[in-house]
Amino acid sequence: MWRLTAERELMSMLSTSLADQDIFNAVIKQNPFLVHQLPCFWNVQLSDHTRSEKCYKDVSDLKVIHWNSPKKLRVKNKHVEFFRNLYLTFLEYDGNLLRRELFGCPSEADHNSENLQKTLSELDEDDPCYEFRRERFTVHRTHLYFLHYEYEASVDNTDVTLVAQLSMDRLQMLEAICKHWEGPISLALYLSDAEAQQFLRYAQGSEVLMSRGNVGYHIVYKEGQFYPVNLLRNVAMRQVNTPYMFLSDIDFLPMYGLYEYLRKSVVQLDMANTKKALVVPAFETLRYRLSYPKSKAELLSQLDMGSLFSFRYHVWTKGHAPTNFAKWRTATTPYRVQWEADFEPYVMVRRDSPEYDRRFVGFGWNKVAHIMELDAQLPAELDDSVGQIWPTGHQLIITALQQQGQHHLGPSLWEREYEFVVLPNAFMIHMPHAPSFDITKFRSNKQYRVCLKTLKEEFQQNMSRRYGFAALKYMTADNNS
Repeated sequence: MWRLTAERELMSMLSTSLADQDIFNAVIKQNPFLVHQLPCFWNVQLSDHTRSEKCYKDVSDLKVIHWNSPKKLRVKNKHVEFFRNLYLTFLEYDGNLLRRELFGCPSEADHNSENLQKTLSELDEDDPCYEFRRERFTVHRTHLYFLHYEYEASVDNTDVTLVAQLSMDRLQMLEAICKHWEGPISLALYLSDAEAQQFLRYAQGSEVLMSRGNVGYHIVYKEGQFYPVNLLRNVAMRQVNTPYMFLSDIDFLPMYGLYEYLRKSVVQLDMANTKKALVVPAFETLRYRLSYPKSKAELLSQLDMGSLFSFRYHVWTKGHAPTNFAKWRTATTPYRVQWEADFEPYVMVRRDSPEYDRRFVGFGWNKVAHIMELDAQLPAELDDSVGQIWPTGHQLIITALQQQGQHHLGPSLWEREYEFVVLPNAFMIHMPHAPSFDITKFRSNKQYRVCLKTLKEEFQQNMSRRYGFAALKYMTADNNS
């Protein structure tokens, strides 16, 4: 029926002006019995010249409002202001409240949901860290690719995606990052429903953001009392469709040209066939107005003048000390550095690298744990039973390994980890901003700090179970500062 009607109509019409809608209309005209007519309040049309008010006596009669004008919400209509406000209010309605109202709807049994409820019921509600533990299992509504996204794969398999996460108070960084990084970007945004609409208007009003099709915006809607920083990072990482990803933070500006420099480093350092994490040295400024250095020489000059500093040198030296900034100043070739306790550099890695551990929320240890996980990666050829040994002491492990025929316990075991390689001509700069809500909670709430320490110790125990001998150094390192 569809085909015959289309062929007959096209003999006289030659083409359709409304595509498939013209075919529908032609079929309906020929076969009116196919259509059941609904009262017009099921499709109240709001355009400049409709008399929509004839469809209803009261707003409670309305079923569907149809903004069928090319101008959408900007139409001349008797009740347009009322309907527009109703529509915009609904867009900003708290989706979590809406979801709660829907709990009464019948639905098929969800195996994952049942497992989740079982896991939650097993948590001890009297545990002082209960809220932290619960956060690990919280299910967040997520809207992937909130705005249009386009990506064309490169033919040389060297492409890199910048990965970051943010909340509404860091939105102003987006345009600057887009100017500094021309490659693909994957961003997870932690927003309420109302903030998502504000972000939409902000993005649509920005020439810089609208000119970029290769930025993926993924909305994770707010739920719970903590900022789920590692969940957000994982959401952004899972949407990376390039072979490599640069794991950054939203308050850092990468140097101009870093995207191309990293792609060249992929080839020069044989990233496809080796396990490497390429370290991009991090610096910071306390000035809101910074003349961004266009070269390493210019950055070194600003370091000497005191307008730039190595990142967190005055509050958390251990986080980036292994980068060896003194060596970087004169380095002309990449150099390897060793993992040390509390190391948390910004790195480029392969897309198949481990995800972040979700137990860490808000402020503290979220990146440290991930770098430790990278460092601990073991290849498949190491015997699985070795990887399961609980490290209760050096001699016990060495004895157990020797019993399995692992008599040579020299550097070869340690060389199986990720290599951390510092790039000599790469840098990024942290821009100043007000402290986040979570860092304020960390500093002012003793229980927050106690729970973070507990989670950290549990993570280290998990590492020892999973990686055995390779995780011994994490248990013996001084990680308690």
